[in-house]
Amino acid sequence: KEAVEALCEGTSVAIPTVQNTWTSVPITSIGGTDLRHPNTFSFVIPSVIPSTAKNVLIYTIMRCGFANLAPMESDAYNTNSDNMWFPMPINQRIYITVDKDVGTNCGAQLFAIGYN
Repeated sequence: KEAVEALCEGTSVAIPTVQNTWTSVPITSIGGTDLRHPNTFSFVIPSVIPSTAKNVLIYTIMRCGFANLAPMESDAYNTNSDNMWFPMPINQRIYITVDKDVGTNCGAQLFAIGYN
């Protein structure tokens, strides 16, 4: 996680809690990237999230390991995940910044799962 910073319109601040009720949507892939090439990646928030939403709930999965070499070995593949609320960006894009190469077989995947 240290090599990736989730960004929303140039800020790295995610909203820790949202006080209002929220609407869940079918888990919808936004996109992902490996963590080998430092860069900022831009992903469009999918249309299951209405453009009138105030906030979007993003589910992030980080993975690292050699699962493609040994898929059944529990110590060969590690994942970490978290949900984060972001203000709905005006440009309807979410950004991931990879600030250093963390090696092969590591990546991040983003999913939209809700809004309010």
